[in-house]
Amino acid sequence: MKYVRTINSTYSFDLQDDLYLFNPTVYHLEVEKMFELAEKFINLKTDKPQLFYIWGHAYEFESNMTSYEKIEELFKLISNRDDIFYCTNKE
Repeated sequence: MKYVRTINSTYSFDLQDDLYLFNPTVYHLEVEKMFELAEKFINLKTDKPQLFYIWGHAYEFESNMTSYEKIEELFKLISNRDDIFYCTNKE
């Protein structure tokens, strides 16, 4: 299996041990929770690696324009930061 994840939101930034049952931080349609977690994530003060993993499907944006606008707003909030490493599932 490659690039797998569950759909069980942890609402946590802790790294996980079992990469075959990889749980994301939050679902992109949980808008309020996603923004709450994003604020916490960008304000973290820690020396240990942390992960903010948002999951969702591209087709969900087609039927929910509000969701697309919110994810764009979120990306503006968390983008262009030197203290965040941005990556894909493969990475």
